[in-house]
Amino acid sequence: MRFYADSADVDRVTALLRSGLVSGVTSNPTILDRSGRGVEDFEQLYESYVAAGAREVFFQTWGPDAGAMLANARRITALGDRVVVKLTATLHGFAAAAALHREGTPTLITAVNTVAQAAVAAQVGADYVAPYFGQIADRTGGPPVALVAAMQSALATTGTQVLLASIRDPAAVEAAAAVGVRLFTAHPDVVEACAQSEHSAAADAKFEELVLRRS
Repeated sequence: MRFYADSADVDRVTALLRSGLVSGVTSNPTILDRSGRGVEDFEQLYESYVAAGAREVFFQTWGPDAGAMLANARRITALGDRVVVKLTATLHGFAAAAALHREGTPTLITAVNTVAQAAVAAQVGADYVAPYFGQIADRTGGPPVALVAAMQSALATTGTQVLLASIRDPAAVEAAAAVGVRLFTAHPDVVEACAQSEHSAAADAKFEELVLRRS
């Protein structure tokens, strides 16, 4: 199992990294914009995350065509060997991902909505696919557990893994884990919520009470 922080809040992300609750950091243009950041901040963000212990740092490339996406991806990979390049699940994105795979660059295809797209991601050598659990649920009217399970099954014998994104609560993690998903990325609030339970907190309080009583 691996968790990633889906955020550009450096203080919160580095705290999670140092605590060991997450293995790395994901982001996209929307997440960066919410924190008042952009592509010009990639280097500083990368250095901060790696210094805090990130094993992988995901940055999304951009551009109107595969050539531009590939050129910008190479700028991102120049940051260091812990970069994973994110590309959108479009014809241009898949083409750029294939080229990056040939160059030995790890990639993630993001906004994957169908099993067919997941299969194409495996074809081009992507290391990860990211279906948006919450957003798909909004469109379909319910948790897309069957879809995630189908992606997981389809990719089982490939080198491509499902990294579940758009996770809004621990219930989504539990549902996806039950069908074999092992990689999750979420806002720091959700990551912390996954580590907590009111019953665990009550047990901890009782243990502390007993220790203090005998000290």
